[in-house]
Amino acid sequence: MASTSAAKKRVLDPIIALLKWAWYRLERTLLLAIKIVFPSRFISPLGFLGMLTFVVFVLLGITGAVLMFHYTPNFGDCSPTATATSCNQAFQSVQSINDQVNWGLMMRNIHYHASNAMVLLAVMHMFYQFFSGRYKLRYEML
Repeated sequence: MASTSAAKKRVLDPIIALLKWAWYRLERTLLLAIKIVFPSRFISPLGFLGMLTFVVFVLLGITGAVLMFHYTPNFGDCSPTATATSCNQAFQSVQSINDQVNWGLMMRNIHYHASNAMVLLAVMHMFYQFFSGRYKLRYEML
């Protein structure tokens, strides 16, 4: 039984050596970008909070730019003789985004929830960095 596994191991050794040779040579080519690197130590999933905050920030920028095309921030003419529609143009533009713009209500909801998520992620990121001591210098003693 042991001899068959040893024989298999001897047969696979040149193949493994060839794969290792090719793998280490990838570092000198343009294929470095697609090379998979396995971490040598445990990486906490909370370490990605900063990147998640950045992704939500980009999402806020995109949805905010799309909403900006349809929003009118004017308060309008609110004299006693003015009509209600001319008085509050900002509210009317938000209603128009909700009712008439394709996917407008979904854009507003994504923008709203992403803003709340960004605040939460930023606070969680700051707490994680502080309590894990990531802000310290690498070779600091205390």
